[in-house]
Amino acid sequence: MAEFGLTDAKGQESSWWISEDGTATGGAQGIGWALRSTQPRWTQLAGRFITLPPVRPISKLAYKVIVRYRHKLPGSTDACRMNYD
Repeated sequence: MAEFGLTDAKGQESSWWISEDGTATGGAQGIGWALRSTQPRWTQLAGRFITLPPVRPISKLAYKVIVRYRHKLPGSTDACRMNYD
């Protein structure tokens, strides 16, 4: 992760998208860019929506809520549980 300017702590606090040019984008925007690069087409559209400037504050808030409660989502494991004290 160091080659992308990320510390281990920073890498663990958020999801990250590393672009082809080596730019690291984290959090909701990183998820948006990851979705933009996948198939099917609807995930690309979702990624574009998430990264729109007017939607960014909402997607950032949604990302924080999902991260906080991801251990309660279907398919979660103990690895999803984090300490927020």
